[in-house]
Amino acid sequence: MTISVLQQGLSIHGHMALDHGLTCLGLVDGGITASNGLLHIGPGEWSVVPSRATMS
Repeated sequence: MTISVLQQGLSIHGHMALDHGLTCLGLVDGGITASNGLLHIGPGEWSVVPSRATMS
């Protein structure tokens, strides 16, 4: 299983569509969709996803 980590302090502007898991500790200005694996959004003081985070 592959899991990526968006580290604290990094930011993504736009939607993320993944075919594997993600641990999000950064800022995502858009949504996150993971089709396989785990989707973990870190604590609010570390990570912000203002749109949607879904597993499909």
